[in-house]
Amino acid sequence: MDHGHQPPGVDAVADRIDVPRRFHVTLNRPGQGGPRGQAKGRPHSGPGGYKAAAAASDFTGLPEGYAHPRQLLRPILEAGRRSGLCPGAINTLTVIVEATDRRSWVAGGMPSCSVSNDRLALSAGSLPTVTRHIRQLREVGALQVHYGENNRRHPIRDNSGGIVVFMGFDLRPLVSFAMACRRVAQQQVELQKRIVFLAGEVTGLTLAIEEHLVSLEIRLGQATPTSLDGAAGAGVSLEELQSIRRETRNLRSRFARSSDEAQQRIQQRLRDLVDNLRSQEEALRD
Repeated sequence: MDHGHQPPGVDAVADRIDVPRRFHVTLNRPGQGGPRGQAKGRPHSGPGGYKAAAAASDFTGLPEGYAHPRQLLRPILEAGRRSGLCPGAINTLTVIVEATDRRSWVAGGMPSCSVSNDRLALSAGSLPTVTRHIRQLREVGALQVHYGENNRRHPIRDNSGGIVVFMGFDLRPLVSFAMACRRVAQQQVELQKRIVFLAGEVTGLTLAIEEHLVSLEIRLGQATPTSLDGAAGAGVSLEELQSIRRETRNLRSRFARSSDEAQQRIQQRLRDLVDNLRSQEEALRD
């Protein structure tokens, strides 16, 4: 046995079996790669990555009326869960934004930072939580993360301190994401106003129905045999009135959690009940 013979390296084996260079990382090199040839800590960002790239290319600085990048966090907080971010991810984003140079948030600039996971973990609680938060931020397109070899996230600089190869967090997409969250928050405010208005209308219809029901119950209690026959002919009975009351309460309880189409049907049904009860009152009065 020739002990002087050394086994070929991983790259040599890859070349021998004609594996493309970009897939060499899949050959179980210690400490690198995974089942898809993707280095650890680099989760797929999906569609969010394309949105972030497009937003980064359109970056023109802070929006009008924004004096500090910290203000970009306000619409994200207002959008809440509808932003696609959990509260912890927003806190992690806050730390990242605070670590950027305020002077870089201008047209032609590149707001970025290379804050470490250890520092982010001080607010997030643990390194796995930081990884999860960064994944969320990438998936929604709030930022880009540029990694180097061995998941390096610090830029390579020359002797003068200038950046030769950038690696780290690119915050240019945050402006577009924050503006989208602001639109969502505004839509939520308008929707809430509409819900309050419709709920008020439903409450008014419910009260009107209850007034008619009470009036009919009183009339039935005071009715003579002749008028009772007329009430029966009009479809009015205490059992029927109780059934309408139960239906009204059920419709009102379902209204808030129903879709727009279902809410319209509930409103229409309540209006029909009011009209029917009014007609029954007039029939009894006659």
